Amino acid sequence: LPDRIVNKHDVVADDQLIASDVDYQVDSKRKKGKPGNEFRTTKWLVDPSHRVIGYPTIDPCSTHQANETIKAERFYTIEDNGLSKDWGTPETPARIILNVPYDATKFWMAKFDQQVALGHIDEAVIIVNARTDTQWFQNRENMLRCFIRGRVSFDGVFATGKPARNATVVLYHGRNPLMFADVFGELGEINAIVNIVDNKLVLAMDLQSQAI
Repeated sequence: LPDRIVNKHDVVADDQLIASDVDYQVDSKRKKGKPGNEFRTTKWLVDPSHRVIGYPTIDPCSTHQANETIKAERFYTIEDNGLSKDWGTPETPARIILNVPYDATKFWMAKFDQQVALGHIDEAVIIVNARTDTQWFQNRENMLRCFIRGRVSFDGVFATGKPARNATVVLYHGRNPLMFADVFGELGEINAIVNIVDNKLVLAMDLQSQAI
């Protein structure tokens, strides 16, 4: 097989999750006088997220204004740098709603994977750019995906009112896959990874349900 073309938005190496490395100027565009990353999640995506996981215990990438809609118990701002902090603990794993900054997706998804591996995440709804060609996206075999119909218009200080240039996908991690599929199925196509068990196709959500 030919070598795969490496996409610049691909997965991040583990050693790049050191705090000094992930402080990568989250808002570098704003510091250069260009539009930044402060785009708030639109309410019609937040409301179904609340229906699935309730109010989140933490939003790792937020603002004071954004949290008026997200309603997280705690949140990290750009100044806090949520990439350098834990989002939960094994004793009190977090419920999160995360709207991933588009120009730093690989860092945030790598951080999410790290937090899941540490047992710090109970449930998560992640709203992210649907970059299907990237490794971080293709590594989502353990998550349900909802490909939102149409283009999403985000709110916030840098919002133009125009739809996003790329498609949006909502990812789910947790113990209520059927609830996610039911709620978000109203907004787009649910893509449930298919597994082969005893030469039969089994949906990933079925496997998760059986494991609970």
